[in-house]
Amino acid sequence: MTKAGIKHISYWNLFKNSIKYALSDWVAILIFGVILLILSNFEYYVLVNYRYLFSKRLIVAIILVIFLSVLESGYSFKILEDSIHGSKKPPLFSHYKEMLHHGIKDSIVALFYLGIIAFIIILAIFLDTILPHEIFIISILAILFGGYIFLYMLGALLNLAYNEGKFKSAFDFKTIKQMLKEIGFFRILVIYIFGLIAEYLILVSILHLGIFAENSILSFLVNLLLTPFVVIFTERLFALSSL
Repeated sequence: MTKAGIKHISYWNLFKNSIKYALSDWVAILIFGVILLILSNFEYYVLVNYRYLFSKRLIVAIILVIFLSVLESGYSFKILEDSIHGSKKPPLFSHYKEMLHHGIKDSIVALFYLGIIAFIIILAIFLDTILPHEIFIISILAILFGGYIFLYMLGALLNLAYNEGKFKSAFDFKTIKQMLKEIGFFRILVIYIFGLIAEYLILVSILHLGIFAENSILSFLVNLLLTPFVVIFTERLFALSSL
């Protein structure tokens, strides 16, 4: 891991750099936003029509969801990787084969860690049924362990970018732990919060929850502009914080 000066940059300058980076190429934001917009609509279609498992339309929608999700993961990976190597602008949407290749690795790693989190949630629900009076303690432990695994997932994806997508680097727990330690608690917390905001924006727009349920224009604008900006900003901030 490089330590060339970024550690001495203030939090405010890290924020300014990441905002400037995210806004430096509106074409990238719009293309990324279009991908997220199409992805969210197909995901919503799959969720609504999951009962018709063998219909041709649903199968096509599932294939498109997988393809666009992998493409989105590949682009997020490129932001991390290019930022680590000193890029000052978001990567172009090119070299799709390479992007999809990295996206597949990125998605597998994310699914592995998210699977552990899902197991923790299922275990907490099970324990709640047999120990209903301990629901508060069980919930707190589930949140702590789940949050810890989510943190390691972020570190794994970052280590993947540092090692040119070498798959085993995502499970090098000793290096990941050291990397997260060097980034520092406060920066990790900030990145964690922005990461959750990005996931929240994507989730509520897909499920048409809250204000998105009655305002399709707002959902459209959030997917097209706000969500891609938050994702690009967060990936950039994470990469810079690790240098």
